[in-house]
Amino acid sequence: RREPGLELAQIDQWAVGGSSVWHRASALSKLISTALYIAAIVTAHDWRVVLGLYAALVLAVAFMRLPVFKIALIGAYPAVFTIFFAISQRGGIEIVLLILARALAAAMAMLLLITTTPFVEVFAALGRALPALLADGLFVTYRSFFILLETFNRLLRSLRLRGGYSRWSWKGFNQLAEIIGVTFLHALDLAEHSHAALHLRGYNGRIPS
Repeated sequence: RREPGLELAQIDQWAVGGSSVWHRASALSKLISTALYIAAIVTAHDWRVVLGLYAALVLAVAFMRLPVFKIALIGAYPAVFTIFFAISQRGGIEIVLLILARALAAAMAMLLLITTTPFVEVFAALGRALPALLADGLFVTYRSFFILLETFNRLLRSLRLRGGYSRWSWKGFNQLAEIIGVTFLHALDLAEHSHAALHLRGYNGRIPS
């Protein structure tokens, strides 16, 4: 069985079972706050400032009495996929640190939203503010992310069980890159199958509630 903290059901339980002030706030107000916070993250040009914003989110997660380590671990996955883009950019280590810090902070901001707001409320609010096609696409993307996360974990676990994963070595980084590549192919395949399944089921621009 995989680590419970990485299960979609666990995130839903955190969202439904919490009793903090932020848990009780309206979904729309949390969506607006999250959007503004991510805008601040994206527009900041100093990685130290972005790390400060990330640290504030971590403290907020702790204040909500949520498991900080488990949530931070989930939030670190986007950074893994971002690192290859970051090192390809010109500008030296400062740019790499800025891109990675933005990925971590933005992921944590989204996690703070979905771990304190039932996903049904999140997408109901999005459905009122965005075109139906875009809101439904975001919903499918949200659910698909965790399928791909499990695929990534399964591939990594399989490699470890076969004794083929060397952590913190050049070989290990090559193996990690291969796993990310396979996960990307799974993402493309999942997207095609999801698109075909929606049309076969008579999708006409709105997923029924």
